[in-house]
Amino acid sequence: MRLLAGFGGALLLAIVLWDAFETIILPRRVNRRLRLTRAFYRATWTPWAASARLVRAGNRRELFLSFYGPLSLVLLLALWAAGLVTGFGLLQYANGSAMHAGCCSTRTGPPCTPPGTRLSASPPIST
Repeated sequence: MRLLAGFGGALLLAIVLWDAFETIILPRRVNRRLRLTRAFYRATWTPWAASARLVRAGNRRELFLSFYGPLSLVLLLALWAAGLVTGFGLLQYANGSAMHAGCCSTRTGPPCTPPGTRLSASPPIST
């Protein structure tokens, strides 16, 4: 299972980074059929244009449609960021991460300190 998660995470990272490279840096048009950016714009433009048809024709519709470009860029960056976080998370899981949610068993209990650390500079009381 961990091997599959590691492979999936590495593949997801490669897809997201390559797509971002092709979209932002590459100076020519890419003709591949399967691209993350292309799928994103096809999936988001259709509902946006359909909802624009519900707005009265004229300036309001044009204003509504003008928000799509900047908003779609921000959402595309968020999609890439989510893909990178998920990919690195899968790699971390595959590596056998030893991260835990916390050291206290209750939410209302006192804050806990990791073993071997103290909150004060005074020497411990010996009994």
